[in-house]
Amino acid sequence: MNRQVYTYTTPWGPVKYTCFPHEWNDIQAWLKMYFAGETNTPAPPIQLTGTPFQLKVWQLLQHIPVGEVRTYGELAQAVAPNMAAQAIGLALHVNPIPILIPCHRIIKSNGELGGYAYGTDLKRHLLEWEHAL
Repeated sequence: MNRQVYTYTTPWGPVKYTCFPHEWNDIQAWLKMYFAGETNTPAPPIQLTGTPFQLKVWQLLQHIPVGEVRTYGELAQAVAPNMAAQAIGLALHVNPIPILIPCHRIIKSNGELGGYAYGTDLKRHLLEWEHAL
């Protein structure tokens, strides 16, 4: 069975998800709860594939609580000493399960939002929704 790409429309625009078909219903249910304000509901288990580096980054992202942010540099240091923050950005950009794997919670060290695969407007909305800004 192959992964498929699905689209979920958030209150601020569409987001694409790459997952197995049997995972999509659980992801949709979680997203509905999240956008209904149930932001502390544990994410459903998802079978991720990526490089060992990407998997490590995505795993660390899942431990950032709702309402908190980390910087690219902080995440880089958590992955490996002397890791470049730019490498983190690349792993975030290919995140197959955005919002569940909260790459939107990573910002620049100067407090600016930094990039987001779905645009900084959506990133800002998500962080405001979580009361992180």
